[in-house]
Amino acid sequence: MTPLTYKGRPQERGVALLVVLLLVTVLSTMAIAMTDDIRFAVRRTANIRMNEQAQWYARGAETLARQVLWRSWKATPMRSTLRDPWAAHGVSFAIDGGSITGRIADAGNCFNLNSVVEAGPKGEYVRRESARENFDRLLIALDIPSDIASGLSGALLDWIDTNGVQSADGAEDESYARREPAYRTAGTLLAEPSELRAMAGYTEELYQHLRPLVCALPTTEPSQINVNTLTEFEAPLLVMITGGALRLPEARRAIAARPAAGYQSVDEFLAQDLFAGIALEPPVRAQLGVRTRYFLAESDVRFHDARVTMASLMEVGGNGVVTTHLRRFGKLD
Repeated sequence: MTPLTYKGRPQERGVALLVVLLLVTVLSTMAIAMTDDIRFAVRRTANIRMNEQAQWYARGAETLARQVLWRSWKATPMRSTLRDPWAAHGVSFAIDGGSITGRIADAGNCFNLNSVVEAGPKGEYVRRESARENFDRLLIALDIPSDIASGLSGALLDWIDTNGVQSADGAEDESYARREPAYRTAGTLLAEPSELRAMAGYTEELYQHLRPLVCALPTTEPSQINVNTLTEFEAPLLVMITGGALRLPEARRAIAARPAAGYQSVDEFLAQDLFAGIALEPPVRAQLGVRTRYFLAESDVRFHDARVTMASLMEVGGNGVVTTHLRRFGKLD
């Protein structure tokens, strides 16, 4: 049997060959594209799985932090010091395919931005003048001029309160309606200090300067400063609480004089000669304590090619129960 052959004219045989080559090229291109799609899909799925696993490791680190905080409270329920288990300078341990690094920090040694308001009779948020004055003092202790400090505290107050009436030097909805894009004030408590960036007067430079000394706790109550965990960097908070009667260098010396085991009571701390002649009213004195209530647990997980960071704001109640109020993935700014 003789093989089949194409007996057309030479020009027709050339066209047929070109068609075949074109089909082969198209099919090859489609095959390569499909292979790439499959490869990328497999890689994407693997990345998703690695990130999910890393997040679960981060949640596991949070659970471990809860146990550490509970054990610390059980050992010394009435006070917190830098000798407690939670105060270790970070812990790192290996996992299969990576590592976990975690640390716990005192999250109460700060000015609670939400304390500039308090709940009114109908549940609305109204101004707390004493807290606004404290914020002004903190800003002035950070070398911010008093007139600028007044505008910053007014903008913060108007951002949180619910009355829509602009306070002196403040900024209500109309101040933000002219921006692009336009927006309104929140009318509720801050979830994070980073919300300051949206408020009138708060530049990025100012925010970075202020950020280490402020917080947004899930309460309108002023934050209680733990004199057993206060650092010299946080000395402006003492200047704020004493109404400026204690200057910044003196505040640093008062903190540096703390014994290694901490103080048993606030009275021991205030017994230093530096506080002689400084009278603190009971509501002001109540802003000092020897026990930490709020903590920040941070974890950094590396799992194969995935990296996940997580921060959890946790509260240790008077009965030792640990509650997570806020959980955020990603670096805190």
